[in-house]
Amino acid sequence: MCAYSLLEAPEETTNIDSLVQQMQLKKISPSTLHRTIVAFDMTRDSMTKLVNALKRDFASYTNNSRLVSHYFLVNMLDMARRGELVSALSQSANPSEVVKQKMNTALAQCGQLFGKVDTFPILYWARLLGYCNNDVGLRAVISTALDHKTNTQLYPYTLSECWLYLISALVRSNRLQEADAVLDEIKAAGYKPTRFHYCRLIAASTLAPDRISRVFGYYQHMLKNGEKPSYDEFYTMLSALAGQKKARLKVVEEARKHGLFLRICTSLMVNSLMCM
Repeated sequence: MCAYSLLEAPEETTNIDSLVQQMQLKKISPSTLHRTIVAFDMTRDSMTKLVNALKRDFASYTNNSRLVSHYFLVNMLDMARRGELVSALSQSANPSEVVKQKMNTALAQCGQLFGKVDTFPILYWARLLGYCNNDVGLRAVISTALDHKTNTQLYPYTLSECWLYLISALVRSNRLQEADAVLDEIKAAGYKPTRFHYCRLIAASTLAPDRISRVFGYYQHMLKNGEKPSYDEFYTMLSALAGQKKARLKVVEEARKHGLFLRICTSLMVNSLMCM
C-alpha cells in the first residue's frame, strides 16, 4: 500500500484498490502498517492517498494514534523539503515561534484528514529533532503540546520523553547548565522530572570538573522529588564516577539502603571490606 501510494499518479488508486480487495478476501488487516511506513520516504500527497484508502476500507484503523503521528511527521518534513521552514526561520527573530506556527499548520492538516485528533501526534517529530540536537525545535514541540493539552490527550510519557530529548540535545551540545535548567522548566510547567531525566544528567556529569558533587546532587534531587532509584541510576552513577573509589563506595552504600546490591569490580570490593 505504501509503495502504490508513492508510485501511482496523484489521482490514481487502481493498484491500491486492487490490493485492498485482495486483503479483504484473505481477511488481512493493515495492523503493522504504522511500522512499514518508516521504510518509505512518504510525502503528504502519498500519505493522504493511503489514509483515504484506509478510511474507506479499514475505517477502524484510521483511529490509530501512530498513523496520525506519521501523517504529522510527513507534513513537517514536506514543509522542510519545500524550504518553508528555512525561509520562515531566516526572516524571524523568534525561531521557536516559527516552528510552533508550522506545527499548528500540520495539526490542522491532521484534523482535516482524520477529524478530531484526540491524541497529540508529536512524538515522532520530537524524536527526529532530538536526533538532530535541535533544541529550538524541541522547545517549540513542548510549548505547542502545553498549549494544546486542554483539548487533546497527552499520554503521560509524551511530554516526559520530549523533555528527555531536550536534555540530551543540550548535553550533546556541551550546554550542561541549560540542561540543568530543564528540570526547573519541567516543574514550572506543572510536571515532575522523572528518574530518566536525572539519569541522563548523571551520565552527562562524567567529564564535568565537579562531577562528584553533580552526581550526588542529582541523586538527592531525585529522592526529594519522590522518585525511587533503580539499578539503572546507580550503575550510571558508578560509571560517571570512574576512578573515584570513595565516591563509588558511597554509591554502593546508597543502593543498599534501597535494597539494591551492585556488582562492581573485585578490587573495589576488597578495598571496601578492608575499610569496614
